[in-house]
Amino acid sequence: MYRVVEKEKGPIENVAGVFVADIILFDRLNGVGLRSIPMDAAGKILDSRRGQPITAGCVRVGNSSAVFEFAEVGMWAFVR
Repeated sequence: MYRVVEKEKGPIENVAGVFVADIILFDRLNGVGLRSIPMDAAGKILDSRRGQPITAGCVRVGNSSAVFEFAEVGMWAFVR
């Protein structure tokens, strides 16, 4: 179980030339949370893989905007 501690609509550049949006953080210190799939500055998808270990702590979500709108700071989330 995780608790939502922060939300950031973005997009933000998390690595040079790579942007993510709809960021929902559970752990600020370790950068654990949910986010969109990575895109370039124009919004073009760079890597659409999901469901496998790829990132350092965030889970990529296909329909991230819907999840972002649903999530509220303080709510509990079960990630499996």
